[in-house]
Amino acid sequence: VIGFTARQYKSDTPGPKYKNTPETCLFKKSKVLFGLEWARRGMSQKKKVLIVEGQIDALRLIQAGFQETVAAQGTALGQEHAKELFHLGVNEAHLAFDGDKAGQEAALKVGHILQKGGMEVKVVRLLKGQDPDLVLREEGPAAWQRHMERALDYLTFFVDYLSLSIDKNSPAGKNELVQTIVRKIQEWDHPLMVHESLRKLALLTQVPEAALLQSYESPSPIVVTPKGSLEQGSLKVDPDRVLEADLLRWLFLMGASCPNLVEMAKLYLEPKHFHLPVSRCLYEGYLKAHDEQKSTDLLEFAMSFDQPDQQLFLSEVLQKRVNRERVKPCFRETLQRILERQWMQERETIKVKIYGGRCSESEVLELAKEFDRLKKQRPEVKG
Repeated sequence: VIGFTARQYKSDTPGPKYKNTPETCLFKKSKVLFGLEWARRGMSQKKKVLIVEGQIDALRLIQAGFQETVAAQGTALGQEHAKELFHLGVNEAHLAFDGDKAGQEAALKVGHILQKGGMEVKVVRLLKGQDPDLVLREEGPAAWQRHMERALDYLTFFVDYLSLSIDKNSPAGKNELVQTIVRKIQEWDHPLMVHESLRKLALLTQVPEAALLQSYESPSPIVVTPKGSLEQGSLKVDPDRVLEADLLRWLFLMGASCPNLVEMAKLYLEPKHFHLPVSRCLYEGYLKAHDEQKSTDLLEFAMSFDQPDQQLFLSEVLQKRVNRERVKPCFRETLQRILERQWMQERETIKVKIYGGRCSESEVLELAKEFDRLKKQRPEVKG
């Protein structure tokens, strides 16, 4: 037992509908799913979950045979709850919140969190004033099953909900509705789900599919920026330039006295990891000189760089000092950030291809598989 809960049984009783134990180190609404100890097996077997607001709703449904039911302690389901559901292998969720405005808004929020992680969400529509407990008591389990079968997929529910306040029959209204939903879809993690959801949204709103896939789906490039400000006075700093200069500075100034740095670089870094041609050239030249047991002095390399932009970059490499007491951890951190930058860029490149609308269905599936493979292989510098 980690806490207690109670529910009003007379509608005219003042105060909240549910009353819970105040949060403690054991009982946190953001982490606890009520009924999980009863529903865990059913959820694992069916790969489905039925999420309701109240504890009594959950108990009534479990008693009626809907063994995959949990309650989210009101409408507070969040990321921690979602992680627990994904950990159990759940890939489909029914949301059965109260029929009032708060319940509908909670369904939008919770549905977005679950869809973002790749779960298929359906929303059970209840009338205002209804909840699962009331439906079961007045109509029985068979009626509830019919409610489940008539549940709306998340996108259809989203469109219907926004249509209550936005006139989708007017050009401006339709544009506002579509853009609102597209922005949410683009936050989802799985590119294939994003691609297919945009196609479905085009069908629901009678918008040309190509208009959504091409006009709305170009994600902004992701850049791993170094710590600190990106501006110095009126001069804007190129984060790629700073990051690559930092790594080369460690390598050239400390590589001879710390051979482990060179071995780490050779193990993890390829020329493709450098975005700047000048830094790529320096890195390749350093490795070649090292392997041939020639001098790796930076000033000697500078003699072969005669272009102004090359000389400017070399001066940036030489300007900063290095902390000799923190050589290895600082080098490892810089190396890690360069690898993560490349990892994220490769994922974004796949997204752009999927979202471009020029790939066949089979090509989209292959790209989605590649994206999932990359997602599981986040780089990590060891040693």
